[in-house]
Amino acid sequence: MAWWRGLRGGRIQPARQPAGSDRTEVGDERPMDIYYGARSKEKLEVVCEALSKAFGLPSFTYDAHDTWRYAWSSGDHLRLNVTRTKDSRTIETWMPNCPSGVNYQIILTAACEPPNFAARLVTILGADVARYDTRTATEHDEGG
Repeated sequence: MAWWRGLRGGRIQPARQPAGSDRTEVGDERPMDIYYGARSKEKLEVVCEALSKAFGLPSFTYDAHDTWRYAWSSGDHLRLNVTRTKDSRTIETWMPNCPSGVNYQIILTAACEPPNFAARLVTILGADVARYDTRTATEHDEGG
């Protein structure tokens, strides 16, 4: 079973399909991945703890690579994946629409953006936040 099926109330309502269509069944619709970028001095653990409290998420799980660290947590209605890089150029090399100069990427996976989500990110990160992309969510096994 796909991880997003466990998001209570977080499924996107399906469009009606013609009879006999081979398109996806009801409940197969995926939530959206909504991408945000920011340049912040805050530590990853501090950001994740604040996000956990703000959105009622369980504790984040952390992992690291040579020049970046990331963390993720899934709740009833949303999932957050937070990446912090050592520099302000790495994320823009991964993501074509990402604003330049960011060291944080936050990916919200949900049926829609929660009220005041971006404003809450601004407060938590202590920095301006840019929403720069939205895509159909991809399935996450373990990790980010």
